[in-house]
Amino acid sequence: GDDDDDDDTIDREGFVDLGMMKRKFKIRSVINHIGSSASCGHYTANAFKLNKKENKRKDGSREWLKFNDSFVSNISKEEAMGEQTQKSAYLLMYEFE
Repeated sequence: GDDDDDDDTIDREGFVDLGMMKRKFKIRSVINHIGSSASCGHYTANAFKLNKKENKRKDGSREWLKFNDSFVSNISKEEAMGEQTQKSAYLLMYEFE
C-alpha cells in the first residue's frame, strides 16, 4: 500500500551530497579478512602511511605497511592493492584528496 514504513528502498539523494561528487578520494587503508565467516578467520590491515620524517610537509611521502597481529612490514603498492587484497578486502578507508 501507501504505508512508507514498509518501503525498504533508500532515497539515495538524502545520503549523497552532490557537491561531493566532484571531489576525488584516495585509498588510505584496507582491512582484510581471511576466513569462512566474520566470526572465524584472521584480520590484517594494509595502510598507506605518511612517513614520520616527512609528516610536517604537506606533500610528504607515504609508504604501504602491512599490519598482521604484532608484525608490521613494508609492502609494495602491488601487494597492498593486488589480487589477494581484492579478494579479501573487508573494509576500505578513503581520504579526500
